[in-house]
Amino acid sequence: MLRRFITGIFTTGLLAGVVTSCTSKNATELVAGVHTQVQVPRDMKVIRVDVAYGGSTIFCNAYRVYDGRVQLPKSLGSVPTGEIGQSITFTVTGFTEESPDVVSAACNLRAAQVGKDDARILRRSRQPYVGQKILYVPIPLRFACYDKDCDATGNTDSTCKAGQCVSAGVDEKKLPVYSDDLLYGTTRSCFSLDACFKVSTPPITVDEASCVYALPGATGAPKLPPQIPAFPKTGDGLNVRVIYDGGFNREILDIDPDEGFTIPDPAKPQIFKLAPGLCELVHGVDAKGVDTAHRISGIEVSGFCNPKTPYQPICEGDLNAIQTGTATGVASTATTPKACASRELKISPNALVVLIEKTKDMDKFFSQTAVQTTLGLSLNDPAFRTTKIGMRFVPTGTAEEACAAGTADLADLTVKFDFASVVRGKIADELKKLSLDPSLVAPAGTATKIDNAFLRAYSQLRQLGPAAAFNKRAVLLLGNKDFSSKCVGNPATPDIARAARDATASGAPDPISTYAVLFGNTPTPPAPDTNLALADQIAKSGSVDPAATVFDARTSETKGFDAFYKVVGDLGACVYEQPKAPLPAIADNDIVQYYDPTQLKTVTVTRNTACTDEKSVVDGWGKENGRIRICGAPCTQLRSALKNSGAISAAQGFTAPAIPIFAVQSCK
Repeated sequence: MLRRFITGIFTTGLLAGVVTSCTSKNATELVAGVHTQVQVPRDMKVIRVDVAYGGSTIFCNAYRVYDGRVQLPKSLGSVPTGEIGQSITFTVTGFTEESPDVVSAACNLRAAQVGKDDARILRRSRQPYVGQKILYVPIPLRFACYDKDCDATGNTDSTCKAGQCVSAGVDEKKLPVYSDDLLYGTTRSCFSLDACFKVSTPPITVDEASCVYALPGATGAPKLPPQIPAFPKTGDGLNVRVIYDGGFNREILDIDPDEGFTIPDPAKPQIFKLAPGLCELVHGVDAKGVDTAHRISGIEVSGFCNPKTPYQPICEGDLNAIQTGTATGVASTATTPKACASRELKISPNALVVLIEKTKDMDKFFSQTAVQTTLGLSLNDPAFRTTKIGMRFVPTGTAEEACAAGTADLADLTVKFDFASVVRGKIADELKKLSLDPSLVAPAGTATKIDNAFLRAYSQLRQLGPAAAFNKRAVLLLGNKDFSSKCVGNPATPDIARAARDATASGAPDPISTYAVLFGNTPTPPAPDTNLALADQIAKSGSVDPAATVFDARTSETKGFDAFYKVVGDLGACVYEQPKAPLPAIADNDIVQYYDPTQLKTVTVTRNTACTDEKSVVDGWGKENGRIRICGAPCTQLRSALKNSGAISAAQGFTAPAIPIFAVQSCK
């Protein structure tokens, strides 16, 4: 059984003397219960409890949360001797180290603040006493609030809930009468992981912007696309677990509008909405556009039990396992490095030119809403957040048809270079113009001079900056059947793509990749399909991937989706920037990790010095031009996860959720 503490609080005229039991005969009492689902002692070794009446601290003490075994939850009882209705404030601060200022009996001489003295989390609760009642005041220390300093503005009556700074005030009318089964998971009413999460699934997105999700197969839940196997139905209830920082921490949520989830429509009890602060953690930015300190990188749902409430503790053995990894509450070590922490890696910058054949042979592409939607969603995928994209039509009706030199100004692009999230809408507008006005489209069979289009696109990409400024630069050709059209005297188009792939400048690599996708009006290609063979040669010649191929989407929209997510995966995954100061750079013994939302598991990647560029086939992470690269199977799995997640989201018309990558300093 977990040990709890009951501490008497002394001060003249305000609080009574020693409270010997939370269930004593005092008619009026507040019992604060401290609990958490973070890992102990890795994330927290000490908690400090401050009690204030008015603006004055009247009690302060510190307590270890691990001493051979975990010692949370804990409780603190306080009894008034003065006027009923006056407020008392409990402040609980979690520390990663046992510094003298933290454990000193005189700790009340200096207020605790997140970011100082190894303080990682602070939670306040202010409420009045209610006469003739012994009420329970929950003090949860949730990972969503780690490293969130709500005192930075000088408002010491605030607290953190779901990553947001809000008032510390609590409506005392909503507090329940205290009993041990509200805090300690030793009764039959506790929340059981074995019973409630014996099978879990990823949720289906209903509204990406406001974080509304559904249990797969639930009433009102969107259907999965045909290429994604159905997830098992897990019952008629609903519970939600979130995964932070790629698996650094996990937490079971309560049904609670401020810190957990709600059910917007009682007629659809398995469709839920995350609290606004948690939704910000999903997106990685707050309402002001500032990056959040931590991320929710995965969500798991199960329907075996009714939703967990804020007053339902997790069963003791399950909570011990969450906090320490063992049901007994004994951690593998009581001492962990102070530096143990996670930090998100940002996707390296990339650049892409999209070439779209503008002839009657592409009518089907211009008119198919589904294809345009898939293209738009893939361009807006979070993996493309740092990718700059430009677009131009082929032919343009300008000097290109006259076989002008293969250079071009950036202004020659139909859609000028900008970040993918901005360009997406502009490309959609240009395609819509063509579908509404066929006179803007060149006649079928018009010479496209693909070779010249490639050379001009390569030139425009190089004008953006040196190769070292980007992880990858590429050209994506969406055409129908005239891939052999070229200017007299130029090499064959596959040779041009190969030369761009292998290019150097001043002795340094200057590569640009090329992708090819067939779209348009050819339902049954003639035999032999020479254009398909040529497009395939272009795709193979323009890539270092030995498995590269053309994507023939003339008769299959799925092939078009595959093509777009091949580009998303190649440009938007597996290469990341080093963290910026003051965060430390990635060390050789750090691990890199991400959460695969389609497989419901964390993928961890260790250092491999043979991982040096995109040709590397070893498993592990390495360094390339100062960046962090993931190689081998972990990269393949990440790209597969992006594609599968994109397929599920695209079926509902939503942008796929991000799969953020984290570096974790060694915790052993």
